[in-house]
Amino acid sequence: AGTAAYALDSPGAGGTVRLIVLDYAAATLGPAGAPPCAAASAAPADQRQWLCAQLDAARAAGLPAIVLGNRGLSGGQTGNDAADGAVVAALLVRHGASAYLFNAPSSNVELRLTADGVSIPAYGTATLGYTARATTTDYLGQSGFLLLTVRAGARDAASNRAAVSAAVVPNAAELGLDATDGTLLRRSQVALFEGLARRPRGGGFQRRNANGDAVDNVPQPYTPIPQTCAGSNCVKQVALAYRFSSSDPKVGDFVAADPASGDPRAVKLDATGHPTPDARSGLFCAFNPGTTTITLSAGGRSSTQQVTVQEGSVQQPCGTVLTARGTAPGTAPEVTVPPAAPAPAPGISQAPTRFSPPGPGPAPAAVPAPTPVTPPAPVPTPATVLPAPPPVLPLPAPPAPAPPAPTPLRAITPPPSPSPARPTPPSGSAQVPSQVSQPVGAPEQTREEEAAVEVVHHMAVHRPGQRTLPPWSPFALALLAAIGGSGALLTARRAGGGARARRPPPAWARADDERRH
Repeated sequence: AGTAAYALDSPGAGGTVRLIVLDYAAATLGPAGAPPCAAASAAPADQRQWLCAQLDAARAAGLPAIVLGNRGLSGGQTGNDAADGAVVAALLVRHGASAYLFNAPSSNVELRLTADGVSIPAYGTATLGYTARATTTDYLGQSGFLLLTVRAGARDAASNRAAVSAAVVPNAAELGLDATDGTLLRRSQVALFEGLARRPRGGGFQRRNANGDAVDNVPQPYTPIPQTCAGSNCVKQVALAYRFSSSDPKVGDFVAADPASGDPRAVKLDATGHPTPDARSGLFCAFNPGTTTITLSAGGRSSTQQVTVQEGSVQQPCGTVLTARGTAPGTAPEVTVPPAAPAPAPGISQAPTRFSPPGPGPAPAAVPAPTPVTPPAPVPTPATVLPAPPPVLPLPAPPAPAPPAPTPLRAITPPPSPSPARPTPPSGSAQVPSQVSQPVGAPEQTREEEAAVEVVHHMAVHRPGQRTLPPWSPFALALLAAIGGSGALLTARRAGGGARARRPPPAWARADDERRH
């Protein structure tokens, strides 16, 4: 009586929930010292007794109950706590309330209400208005709507409590997605994606300092995604509602980050050494070559980026995943074996076709036989028999020249030097051992003829003015004297015959060296 408290049932797909709204305009719901619950037949005397009756009625109807009030009940943790918070908190826990919701200025927090060793969650929110800028790493004032989920179907019949969870839906008029490491990746590469949700554009408020000067204190315009927090307030943080997704998880997907590492790109691996999927991390693992579309969904909006994964080796920490062809992680891709060729028809030889150079005439065409026929051995080419080389006859000795008349000393031509011995040419008929089972042709003789003319000129000159004689001059003088005597005797014989002595023509000595190989 005289309050704005009320209760209603809220149906849903998972079941119906009893909502109980308190009027906490005053610091308390009833006078101090009054019993929290009225007698069984008596009407509620204050709002606390009315709350007790509503919780008992919800238990009797089998409906989980959620209680909402303006003030906090946790004892000074929000700056907006009720004076009878401990009494009301114990009433909620003992009579089966599933959760309590309250107003927490410029923050989204999760607390616990405990009585008799049992606790229930209490969620505070008030971030749709003028919130302050983030100045610490454990800032809890992201602008958003508190979304409560009650699992009415999983209600505990004994306590009438159901499991409850909460999330903050970003108050986003615009949503952007940034590929920190780019959109062209290699296989097994780790990439980071980040988003920004901008609150609706609007005005702000100003505060005055101790001197009365206006201080600009506009609301925090952006909510960073993924949500990060570092500090003592993080234990009270309510998770933001957002989701990263990949249109083709076989190409790449988002995985959990390693909380023990300071590297934002460190991947958390499970017991088998594989990454753990996580749609909230913003950490993308490229698994296989291909193209996929990355989507960030938050506050009823979405932003996309197309990512291309190129070929690369399979490495940790990302590794690979099953592909459409069924390739297991860390194994070679499946190889399709082509069907075997059909067996040949009977009577057709499957011997390989051999190519031989054209012979003297066309070879007869092969006629198929009823059974496979082994190809005949190739006929060796007959060896060409060359006639034996004619014997080398020595040249006839030239006639001895007539002794010349005594003349002054002339040059003596020494005999030509003998030509060096020639090596015996190979016969070409040597048999070479063969390690392969192939027919060896008959040896073929090789003959090569070559004519060479060798001319050697030797000259000696004597000048009368020279006094120095070579060492062999005495022997040369004796030889000339002997030749002169023979010439004089021959001249006397010819003179006695009455014929005139005629000088014989010069005789040329020629040596032919014929080499046969």
